[in-house]
Amino acid sequence: MSSPSPADIKPATTLELCAEFGPYARKFPLLYDFTVAKHFVGPASILKVSVGREKLNAALLNSCSEHVVIIDARHLDPMAVVGPAEVASAISGKCRALLVFGSVYDVGKLAKERTMPVYALDNSPRVLRAEGGRIEAALLDCEAGLITSDYYITGDADAIVAVRREQMQAHFAVP
Repeated sequence: MSSPSPADIKPATTLELCAEFGPYARKFPLLYDFTVAKHFVGPASILKVSVGREKLNAALLNSCSEHVVIIDARHLDPMAVVGPAEVASAISGKCRALLVFGSVYDVGKLAKERTMPVYALDNSPRVLRAEGGRIEAALLDCEAGLITSDYYITGDADAIVAVRREQMQAHFAVP
């Protein structure tokens, strides 16, 4: 008997994760939903961006396939770092979702996005310049605690939850 393909696996909901793992299921702080797409699941990639968005777009295209990408841009407030161009890069790079700890821009266009979930702390008309930039792998220190690339992220209409990858794989089928 063959194992199910990733498309056949029904991911666990945030309610199931919280019931199974209790306080070990780390609930993310409130992030606003800026797109039509709602549900996502995948391993975390955490990026810290500065100076410009060019390197961020390259990372989304080439380095984050099948990951939930967490972008830490709180230090750039009120400059937005994610908009339609970054969403297009994430879709082409096969990312599973964008969680922006910072601001997004051009929310009118983001609101029409149906395939890539985009959640953020805020929105702003002030946008970090498109050219140049720096990107580095990072850790995220937020109300959910310290989140690293060792976590698996699940999001749905109820919440966004992080669970250590090995715990998740031991209890639930993961795509």
